[in-house]
Amino acid sequence: MPTLSLIRAPKDFQIDGFPYPGLPIFLRPASMRIEYLPTEYLVYVVVVRGDARSPKTWIAKAYALLPFLNFMDEQGFSISDPTEEQLAHYRNSLEGKGITRDRIARVMNVICEFYEWLDLDWLRKRDSWGGGTNGLWPSCFRRRHRTPVIGPIRSGVASTAVS
Repeated sequence: MPTLSLIRAPKDFQIDGFPYPGLPIFLRPASMRIEYLPTEYLVYVVVVRGDARSPKTWIAKAYALLPFLNFMDEQGFSISDPTEEQLAHYRNSLEGKGITRDRIARVMNVICEFYEWLDLDWLRKRDSWGGGTNGLWPSCFRRRHRTPVIGPIRSGVASTAVS
């Protein structure tokens, strides 16, 4: 039995008084508890970012994320701190199922968007003492955004690299 499943919000479901009928909600069937992080991510995508206006897009994003979260749970991996190897294992499992490379790329992009949101949400809530990220972004996100970093100093000149 999967550790997570999806339910759809009822027709009268509202967020701040605005209707969002059919919004996917991640649920743990064993406990009948809503899984906060992926559900809140969908709320962010639909309400705050506003780039997913169609309920079909909401469902597509939810169904792209759901099997990954179940995979992580079933393998005993931490959902909050995936490694590059764990993401690669998941990608490889999709390839083994005969899923097209294009579909795999779309799924992996949704997964990376989720961790990007999770990291940005954490940054918004962190204490004012500052510091870096908490390591929640998978390396696919870091590579995709090509953040310049200063490399080792050679002959008195810092070299620039792209992570």
